[in-house]
Amino acid sequence: KLSFIGYSTRTIDSIFITPKQPEVNLGTLRIKLVENNLQGVEITEKRAPIEYNLDKKVYNVDQNIVSMGGTAIDIMQTIPAVQVDIDGNVSLRGSGNVNILIDGKPSNLVSLDQLPSSMVERVEIVTNPSARYDPDGTTGIINIILKKNRAEGFNGMVSVNAGTNDKYNASANLNYRVKKFNFFTTYNFRQFTNEGTSLLHRETNINDTLSYLDQSGNSRRKGNFHNFLLGTDFFIDNYNTLSLSGMYNIRKNEGKEYMDNLNTNYLHDTLSQFYRNSANTNDNSGYQGILNYKRTFDDKAKELTADVFYSYSDGSSDNLITQQYAQFSNGWPARLIQQKTISDNSRSTLTAQTDYVTSLWAGRLETGYKYRYSSEDSDYGFYNYDSTFGWVSDLSRSNRFKYSESIHAAYLIYTREITDKLYLQGGLRAEAAQTESNQVTQDSIFKNDYFSLFPTLHIRYNFNDKNLIQFSYSRRVNRPWSRFLNPFIDYSDPLNLSAGNPALKPEYSNSLELGSTLQIGNTTFTPSVFYTNTSGVISRIMSVDNNGISFTTFKNQNKSSAAGIELILTQQFFKWWRLNTNFSYYHAEVDGPDVTQQTASSNSWTFRLNSLMSIPRLADIQINFNYNSPMVFNPSTGRHGGGGTQGKMDENYWADLGLKKDFLDGNLSLSVRLSDVFKTMKFNMTTYGSNFTSTSERTRDSRILFVGLSYKFNDYKRRQQKLQDMIQELDGFE
Repeated sequence: KLSFIGYSTRTIDSIFITPKQPEVNLGTLRIKLVENNLQGVEITEKRAPIEYNLDKKVYNVDQNIVSMGGTAIDIMQTIPAVQVDIDGNVSLRGSGNVNILIDGKPSNLVSLDQLPSSMVERVEIVTNPSARYDPDGTTGIINIILKKNRAEGFNGMVSVNAGTNDKYNASANLNYRVKKFNFFTTYNFRQFTNEGTSLLHRETNINDTLSYLDQSGNSRRKGNFHNFLLGTDFFIDNYNTLSLSGMYNIRKNEGKEYMDNLNTNYLHDTLSQFYRNSANTNDNSGYQGILNYKRTFDDKAKELTADVFYSYSDGSSDNLITQQYAQFSNGWPARLIQQKTISDNSRSTLTAQTDYVTSLWAGRLETGYKYRYSSEDSDYGFYNYDSTFGWVSDLSRSNRFKYSESIHAAYLIYTREITDKLYLQGGLRAEAAQTESNQVTQDSIFKNDYFSLFPTLHIRYNFNDKNLIQFSYSRRVNRPWSRFLNPFIDYSDPLNLSAGNPALKPEYSNSLELGSTLQIGNTTFTPSVFYTNTSGVISRIMSVDNNGISFTTFKNQNKSSAAGIELILTQQFFKWWRLNTNFSYYHAEVDGPDVTQQTASSNSWTFRLNSLMSIPRLADIQINFNYNSPMVFNPSTGRHGGGGTQGKMDENYWADLGLKKDFLDGNLSLSVRLSDVFKTMKFNMTTYGSNFTSTSERTRDSRILFVGLSYKFNDYKRRQQKLQDMIQELDGFE
């Protein structure tokens, strides 16, 4: 008897199977489509907010109300164990050493604060990735998966959003599929205005004599962003698919900053004071292209893929600085200094990758090769204004820096189902890397070639279909960012100088994690414990000289370790009310010659609550609360984020509120959200050195009201396509 939803049932008799002939070829079997029944079928699916795989957690965020009308940064603030600072730097489990990908690839074009939340379908958190992934990021990978549509016919979605203080964004996602071709295009626009304030107080002890620096400032930045995406899929046959897509974007922003700088002695008598105004403009553009080939086989365990990815971006920045020094004997300005900086930067990345999966020895074998080459060119010019000669180039403060990196990588992974409950996966990745830092101005070249092995291990035991326990291990690397390697001194702020360190080496970490998932009724509990040991920790180090001028550079510390627990609880109280809570605790220790007593070890924790109420015939209401306890700065900087071993951040907390109402059978949606409802978000920090202590406070316009509209059209064809996809999975049916 053959049956399938929407089709008539067919019974075939007179089929004889004997021990000598256990299989019978019935040829092609046809069943009839029942038109009347099919028209009434509507397949709907509501995915769980969190899904747990062997090597990652998947957060389905496409219906996250408190991030609607915002960017991927707003989404990150709703993900357990993820933190975002005032500059948009993302941390995972208290560390900024996380590798952020978009659709599995690094993107030089789109930063998280430029990626509209409406484009994001889900976020994958991979704390111990398999050997198939790049090993960059000692705490793991955050992979942002964008929405895609391959439904039959023409369909799409458009959305517009507006926020207080001149914040607007709009997007259009269109898709057209006919027979063997699928065409898709996306356009995104964002306009924003950001305002902020900053305060700093630094106490310096030089030869038992105290002096003080006080800075207060405010800033305003306005910009816009356009992003275009165009692509096509060619379904050559049932086994071969070729995909090609391209992206182009342009970004422009301009900003102004005012800073009051006051130096006083131990009696609080004024030593010097100047007012610093800066006005800057930034123009950037870039493009990228992706070519993908996918080959499937009759054996569903086999798959071959090949990808080529290229991206290029360039930008220019002009910064005009005016410093007005005051003389306190008569109150009139003593002198006026005008300076200007002009920088041009470009970056390109090329990757080529092939992956193959097949069955082997009752298990699954994965293998592949990847080549990645990236290059950067930064040209920085510094100019002083002279009343006689106009703008004069200051060659002692101008520099050009080039950086290139190439990596050859190969990996092997074997996965085996030992029993019907026990799964084992082991992998090994080998990488050969070559880097070159060229300080053109100083005519100095620094090279670093190194070979690394990255083993991985994943074990999972399923007690039943709802309860499991799993263990994972991975070795990972954090390579220094190119700007951390440039030895040229940056004089853009005369009281706070900085320079890179070309002798920096990559840091390596070994991570262990044990976790489980327990589901009892409508309650899902996911506890985990983890430990990470890192050697050669890359840290930001600051010192203050006898003139009260700070100098920041980067060094490899001896080692660091971090251990913690993470608890995720999902409770479905009623069909219309779901509550997600997350608690994370971290203990970190850092060992090195520049580590201060106040920051050698630390304890910190975070709490996150997310309540979603879908009240029938009314609206969906979401409340999100975040709390971060005081914590030591990230003990490592690397490619992603900032931090060091010399400072602590005060507690930080805020709440967001969102509401969504659907109309026209769910095709039209109205969303309203208020971020930082009680305006409590602020970032206070304390930094310690051998002869100084510094405290600072920074704020931004965090309380913003957003209103948005989105409209989906031809959604019925999307649902019908799901049914057709199910039908195509049945072998032998026409």
